[in-house]
Amino acid sequence: DDPMALQPLGPDEVSAVSLGPADLIKYVMDALVQKRFEVLLGFAAAVEGGKTMDFVGQLQPGAFSSPEALISFMDKEARYRTMLRISEWKPMGQCVLSNLSRNGQQKLLVRPATGNWEELYLNIQLVPYLEASKRWIITSMHKAGTADS
Repeated sequence: DDPMALQPLGPDEVSAVSLGPADLIKYVMDALVQKRFEVLLGFAAAVEGGKTMDFVGQLQPGAFSSPEALISFMDKEARYRTMLRISEWKPMGQCVLSNLSRNGQQKLLVRPATGNWEELYLNIQLVPYLEASKRWIITSMHKAGTADS
């Protein structure tokens, strides 16, 4: 057993009481470092119709039916290709909450093992979960350019 391996979370562990915005972002980003794209999809808002980008050009991970489909898309989009090779990440400040603390945006820096830091924004939302609970999910992400551009 690898002590650095991401541990699966149970239903009680993903509610907003147990997994706040910073916890969600850490869990998902640590999963991406481990190439566990299914974790990102598991915390992504479902998007009907397969529309991969929202109206402002942000990637909607919930539009993809499988980790392989998401990986294929990212591989074809130069600005998201770094997401396939992340070896390190760090938050830039706190998650900024809005809409009575039901929405949030976290600015991060990400980089591959051999490369420069690049900006990534994760947008999150607090949604109903189970009978009387709520949980944080990722609605979209935006990566500004590449370190080479």
